[in-house]
Amino acid sequence: MNDHSGPPLWATYGGIGPEHLGLPEELGRELDAWQSEFDREFHWDTGWRTDAVAAKHAAEGRRLLPLVAAELPGHVVELRTGDERVYAGAWVDGWLPTLPDTVYTAYGE
Repeated sequence: MNDHSGPPLWATYGGIGPEHLGLPEELGRELDAWQSEFDREFHWDTGWRTDAVAAKHAAEGRRLLPLVAAELPGHVVELRTGDERVYAGAWVDGWLPTLPDTVYTAYGE
């Protein structure tokens, strides 16, 4: 998902750049260009400059999604554009996500 002047990718704890995931340089440049388009064409208060630009941006995100997922085997990658959520990739069998330094208690204990 995009956020103004942020990186094009997000992890559990915030924005990250393509270089933090070891993505190929060309894919990183495409993700950075996708983010730059968002920064140019989307205004935090008024939204997209035109509906056509919004549709083009969402389509580019859908094109990039499986490319990112292919570079991150064992992970599900989510794309958020507006109200749309699209997924690519797959979890590794038997792996359960956990949060560091988190204590789980049963409801009502």
